[in-house]
Amino acid sequence: MNDNATLISLISALGPNFVYNLDFIPADKFDWKPATTAKSVKEILDHLLGNFDMINGQFAEVPERQPLTDIAGAKAALQAAIETYIQNLTDATPEKLASEVKLPHFSLPLSSLTKVAVGDTINHHGQITYIQSLLGDDESHFLPDFFQKLA
Repeated sequence: MNDNATLISLISALGPNFVYNLDFIPADKFDWKPATTAKSVKEILDHLLGNFDMINGQFAEVPERQPLTDIAGAKAALQAAIETYIQNLTDATPEKLASEVKLPHFSLPLSSLTKVAVGDTINHHGQITYIQSLLGDDESHFLPDFFQKLA
């Protein structure tokens, strides 16, 4: 399996499961922070979506995203960002993936930057599930086909 196929396989399982887990955040806790220095679910999602926008923006112009106001809107925005990411990787040419992306402190090939989306999704999914536990939800929530998609 090539890098793109691996990334698509991973995000195809991880992304929808992340979206699904947002169903277990009470609507009135979208902006809640466990500490003043911590991030809320809304802030975590805004950060993750910003990274998807930056990565997807390397392939085509990304429309300006509306501010997140509720969980339903956040779920829709995350699902759309993931679908765009998958399409971008599916359509990417080797030349495009080899192109250098200039970031504030360094440059790297686009093929390396595309990996950030999967790592970020894993990291921030963990933050969301931890916030769920702080809110009293002691169950792990997985879509029925989550583990089959990883196989």
